Amino acid sequence: MLHGLKFNSNVALFVRDGEAMMVASFVVGNFTSGVVLMDAKRMLHNSCVYEVELRAVTWAVMMCLESNIMLDEIEVNNLLMAGWISSKNFKGASGLLLKDCVVLLEGMATQIVKHVLRKSNMVAHLVAKFAKDMPINQSIWKDASLIPICLEIL
Repeated sequence: MLHGLKFNSNVALFVRDGEAMMVASFVVGNFTSGVVLMDAKRMLHNSCVYEVELRAVTWAVMMCLESNIMLDEIEVNNLLMAGWISSKNFKGASGLLLKDCVVLLEGMATQIVKHVLRKSNMVAHLVAKFAKDMPINQSIWKDASLIPICLEIL
């Protein structure tokens, strides 16, 4: 089980063949071990940006749990979403999705969910942009030697 890790997540929205699509991406790592897990997945979407980002974080946290990764800190560049998760405000249309996300985070004892500027979240953002044009719907990079060259310099 890996501990002491930070998580960054981002979403890229686009239209392909007339369908609204999203790419959810995340990067897990720290300064000592570098990138431990990086993932990107294309999905259809039909909701507002906040729900899309919340759905992406929930999916990413599930992926970390499946990989036995415990997150100490989560950074997102959506201030409203960071507030929802921190306050555990389950009201509104996104309430059930938010509750799922919070339950998963509590399961791994994650205490810190904070808002960061886009430039601090740039690696996850660039992974999402890169993944829009991948030939497959999902790529998981668990080994630094398998990370595409265009993402290695990040």
